[in-house]
Amino acid sequence: MATGIAAWQTRLASQQADMANDAQQKAKTAEQQKNDAQREANQKQHEARTANRQTQIALEQLDNVRGSLVQVNQQRQVAEQQKKTAEEQARVATHQGKLADEKTRNAEARANRAIAASNQAQVERSEAQLGTRLEQQGTNVLRQFGSNQLEALRSALRVGWELQEKVSDGRPLEKYPAFSPIVALQTILSNIQEQNQIKLPRGYSAFSSDHTQIATAEKDGHIRLWNLAGQLITEFKVTSSGIRSLKFSPNNSQIVILGEDGIVRLWTATGRFITQFDVSEDSENQDGEKRTPGDIAFTPDGKRIATFFGKIRLWTLEGQLVAELKIEPDEALLSGILVDFSTSPDGQQYAVADDSYNVHLWSTAGQRIAKLDTLQTSSRGGVAPIGDRVARLSFSPDSKLIVTGGYDGTIRLWSSSGKQIAQFQKQNASISSVSFSPTGKKIATASSDGIMRLWNLSGHQIAEFRGREQDFQVIRFSPDGQQIATGGVGAIRLWQVDGQSIAEFRGDYGSPWYIAFSSDGKQLITSEQDTVHVWNVVRQRLVKFDQPQYIDGAARFIRNSVTRLRFTADSKTIIT
Repeated sequence: MATGIAAWQTRLASQQADMANDAQQKAKTAEQQKNDAQREANQKQHEARTANRQTQIALEQLDNVRGSLVQVNQQRQVAEQQKKTAEEQARVATHQGKLADEKTRNAEARANRAIAASNQAQVERSEAQLGTRLEQQGTNVLRQFGSNQLEALRSALRVGWELQEKVSDGRPLEKYPAFSPIVALQTILSNIQEQNQIKLPRGYSAFSSDHTQIATAEKDGHIRLWNLAGQLITEFKVTSSGIRSLKFSPNNSQIVILGEDGIVRLWTATGRFITQFDVSEDSENQDGEKRTPGDIAFTPDGKRIATFFGKIRLWTLEGQLVAELKIEPDEALLSGILVDFSTSPDGQQYAVADDSYNVHLWSTAGQRIAKLDTLQTSSRGGVAPIGDRVARLSFSPDSKLIVTGGYDGTIRLWSSSGKQIAQFQKQNASISSVSFSPTGKKIATASSDGIMRLWNLSGHQIAEFRGREQDFQVIRFSPDGQQIATGGVGAIRLWQVDGQSIAEFRGDYGSPWYIAFSSDGKQLITSEQDTVHVWNVVRQRLVKFDQPQYIDGAARFIRNSVTRLRFTADSKTIIT
């Protein structure tokens, strides 16, 4: 039993030991669990603290959120207000946009109107400038018409075309930018008389008497023949030296040329050489050269050639000297410089005045007829004063009378035999021109003081014409004797024989050297140093005006030194 108890006690002790171990183990476990619990509690505390912190943070965040919500609410309210404001502003902006669009459209419309107005102003300004230019050009064309009709017509057409192009929109006449081009063109078309201008090389020239050709001599020694349309017909070289003069024969089949070398060359009008001969003087000039005649011409019958230089020599066409016009043996025809030279209308006499006091009459056959005694008694036996010298002379139409005008204003009438018939009342100025009427019963004289007088053959003054100084340097009667043409610086004037001025022909030229009417009286030719003008007398409209009107020429021919010229009998050709 004791053993049993001991065993039981042993078992109990073992059990208790086991239980103690278990308890210890449990204690350890409990301690461990306690530790774990403590640790967990610590952890929980830590977590609690963390949770508390997080809660605090959350609370803070909540507060922040709440504050943010408040702020958001405020911002939302502000945003809503701003939205409302923005919407209002949008509405205002939309309205303003509409207003701006309207203003833009209005501005664009105004801008377009301004641009259109500017363009119109530019057009009007350009048109005004064009109008001013065209107006000035039209005025200039009318001025030009006074001196160059064809060029004025061309200019008027150019200006007219430019104006027509500008007004091609069909505007009424009162809207035209200029009117003078229309006036100029109408005036020119109504009054133009110039039919053509023939521009020839500068140099000597001559017209054929059949009014078909013009011969020109040029510095290079060429002769060129032209028709009246200005077209070259033929040309040929006649000399390597210069050419001094050339003339057609009366039948126009030949041309005679005087060279600077003193050689006369005869050619056909077709350019075939015929012959040549020397006509230079035996004496020498101050340069030691032979004297060369200054001019050359055919006699009216075409059988002889006359050369002029201090004396007149007549030659056959073969070059034989047949006559030399001298006063006395070994005395030259001209004692000084040639002042005036006239051929009688019947072609039988020459009258020559030099710058001393001599006037000599010669037959065209070379016979001396007379020497006109122009000296005053007080001048005989000595040197003649200037007043005694003859300035101008002219034959009557029947070749029976000669009128002379002196530097002292003395006018004398002579027979063709050299006898003085009458002496007119002395003038106060030198005589610049004299001319017989076609009937030979009246004489017109012009003096340097600007007065022209009409006389009968007894020396009685019939009429007086007053103009400006140098207005009457050349005078000529019309074929019917009812009009007188006078030439002065820059103007040719037409007068009735009663002294009334009826027309004035103006141009850009100097003093005319010669004037001649056509046989029908419808045309007038004038020559100056290098130009021949042809004027249309008939087309002037003087009956419509109270004052003399201005008429320009119908043609002009350029040449060198035109000193004598006349129309042929049919009035179709000018001989220079």
